[in-house]
Amino acid sequence: MFIRTLVTAFIWVILGVPSTMAQSSPVQITLLGDSLTSGYGLDSQEDALPAVLQAELEKNSMNAVVANAGVSGDTTAAALARIQQIIARRPQMVIIALGGNDA
Repeated sequence: MFIRTLVTAFIWVILGVPSTMAQSSPVQITLLGDSLTSGYGLDSQEDALPAVLQAELEKNSMNAVVANAGVSGDTTAAALARIQQIIARRPQMVIIALGGNDA
């Protein structure tokens, strides 16, 4: 249920950039996060946040490809150390879902 709520929120954010989503080539979206993003502990990667978001975008006829840049146990500082790798992929949108491991 929590993942579905997040996906709904992300869909609303993505809907805020309709001109980008109308392109003929897919919009490249990267999810940068921790175990909730990576799908740690799930039976199937199809249940992970990026896959669920991808499925919802397709269901809503949005032309996008969602990349999973989640690392289980990641902190905000560790993700910051990886940010150049993310930028090098040249995503058009990055959704950041971090903070749970920072304490």
